[in-house]
Amino acid sequence: MRASVVGPSALAILRAMRCGVLPGGIPADRVDMAAPDPSPRKRWTRTVLDRIPHIDLLTAGNSRPLHVAVPTKSSRIWAEGVESVVLERRLPEKTFMPVGEGLFIPCPELLFLLMDRYMDPLSQLMLGLELCGSFSRDPVRPLDGDARLGIVPVASAEKIRTFADAATLRGHDQSRELAACLADNAWSPGEALVAAWAALPFLELGYGLGPIQLNDRIAAEGDLATFAAKKSRVPDILLAGTKVGINYDGGGHLDLSKVISAASALGSNPGDSHTSVELNEASRAVRDKYVDDRRRDRELGAAGYQVFVATKEDLYEPGGLDRLMGQCMFALRNAGVEGLGPLIGSLKSRAIVKARQSMLDRVLVGRGESDAVL
Repeated sequence: MRASVVGPSALAILRAMRCGVLPGGIPADRVDMAAPDPSPRKRWTRTVLDRIPHIDLLTAGNSRPLHVAVPTKSSRIWAEGVESVVLERRLPEKTFMPVGEGLFIPCPELLFLLMDRYMDPLSQLMLGLELCGSFSRDPVRPLDGDARLGIVPVASAEKIRTFADAATLRGHDQSRELAACLADNAWSPGEALVAAWAALPFLELGYGLGPIQLNDRIAAEGDLATFAAKKSRVPDILLAGTKVGINYDGGGHLDLSKVISAASALGSNPGDSHTSVELNEASRAVRDKYVDDRRRDRELGAAGYQVFVATKEDLYEPGGLDRLMGQCMFALRNAGVEGLGPLIGSLKSRAIVKARQSMLDRVLVGRGESDAVL
């Protein structure tokens, strides 16, 4: 049996490898696309399909079709639950990765290029930042599943752009447009979401504030180093090649849940020394983080950076993201960036505001579908 899968099926496998659900890491080998072959059976049946390696992962427990790449229209698989994707003969050579047991997926650069068939521009740009970043979404529940942080990127913005420019596959204009908006080194899904909104072109309902830089380390130089608590600081997002940026502080940025839990336990058992120590440690950790954040803001400000803090509430409260990005636009204009008039004006358009809110809701935990293609 042999099959090359693409689209959400392949993305689930890649995420599973990045998250450690499938051991062995990302294959180093690159091979040509393998045409589907049901051997030793003569044709594809439901029984044969159910024997494909990792079939539950590929189809998210049968809630999605299996996306199989085929070289010609005549080689399409006519079976329930299968979507055949015809990839023309001009497919770049050696752009698939062997997963094992006759299963193949596209390399990250090709996967990004092909995903415009399944994703809107915002979701695809978020995916590109994920591939070029140090995190991975959950392979089955990308929206509300647990993300894996602190892992090695599987692509880079430059590699994806070079691949997209060189590939002779027809179409994929969306992918090529979004490749120009990518940046390396996103650290988390929340950060990637804010960055994607900022960089997404205005004609795609984004805020058009790219190019972006992510997590560039800013050293305290010269005499400023004397007055800095740390030798360097890392703003999450810098906008439009300027010193204006955004730091994303998600709901767990200050771990108040530990303080609440310890306080509740101590209330139930007053005088317990162990619980009292836990409460003090949790409170001190939150305070230390808060103090470090404020020092970070001061030190970046002293170095000439104006970095706005984005919170979870800015994403979930109606109009919150528009307010944040509007403030960034005014700061960019004060920094000498021209041509922002139409972008600022769009924040006053009811139609654009409504459309953006609808697109945002689809990618927020608790509002979007848990098994959405993200």
